[in-house]
Amino acid sequence: MREIIRQALIDGVPEVEGRVFEPWVATADTEKPYLVVRETAESDNVEWAGFRGRIEVWPYVELESLSVVDSLAKEINEALHMKFLADGEGEAITCIADGMGEDISDMDWDALTRCVSFYTLAIQPTETRGTADNDPWVDALVSWTQDLLGKGYEVYGGKIPGTYQRPAVLWRLDNLEITDAGAYAFDVQKKVACHVFGRNAVEETNIAVLISEHMGSQYKIPLKIAERRFMTLQDLNVSLYTDSMKQGHLRAILSRKTQKPQEEVALIQGFSSQGILNRKGDHDNGR
Repeated sequence: MREIIRQALIDGVPEVEGRVFEPWVATADTEKPYLVVRETAESDNVEWAGFRGRIEVWPYVELESLSVVDSLAKEINEALHMKFLADGEGEAITCIADGMGEDISDMDWDALTRCVSFYTLAIQPTETRGTADNDPWVDALVSWTQDLLGKGYEVYGGKIPGTYQRPAVLWRLDNLEITDAGAYAFDVQKKVACHVFGRNAVEETNIAVLISEHMGSQYKIPLKIAERRFMTLQDLNVSLYTDSMKQGHLRAILSRKTQKPQEEVALIQGFSSQGILNRKGDHDNGR
């Protein structure tokens, strides 16, 4: 992962002339400016992507070069934030900016530096586009969203391929609950999450708002129109700024009643007998 990031920084921050190092490589004598890439220990599984980790990029400049560290920090952010980075061998990540630290003066190295933080999402390898082997409700949401957004947008269900292009939308099933609704039906509730991948933060927000507005106004989402089957929207939450890439920009609860399967049993259509039927006790008493 760090090699992918290193190459993106070499290409996106030409002022460092390829000087992008691991933490243990740079020394006090290393020519400035240069960048240090550090991968932190934090990482956790993300069900739709694979795993999430954190990286820090530290630009090192001459001690009095305040404007240079500002410029490099901006270029670092532009080179990595919301970018899809791949190595051509199946590994792919997306970097999301997570703020900057304060300037730090390193008197021993005669350098000024600043931490530029990102978290990274590693996309699991899959080449499936659109709806395939998904929950039928997720498939229906993919079709509904594609019709809403139109051409120029990729909409996926379940997993997003490593070759995805922004703008894109991912719907995935998050949870399922089935409760008894009487003798003949079940009440099925499904929690779904929607992730939006824009080319920038404004586009990402606009897509999420558009989907949420239309979903909220419709109340019922088509499941199978030909059979007049619909999903009912029970709840909808929109999260634009709080770790929405992991949890989902939209989280919805959909429901519908499903008929219970009726067990087939043998029915007595008629009865006939030849001979004498005795009650127990009659035979014993000689009757």
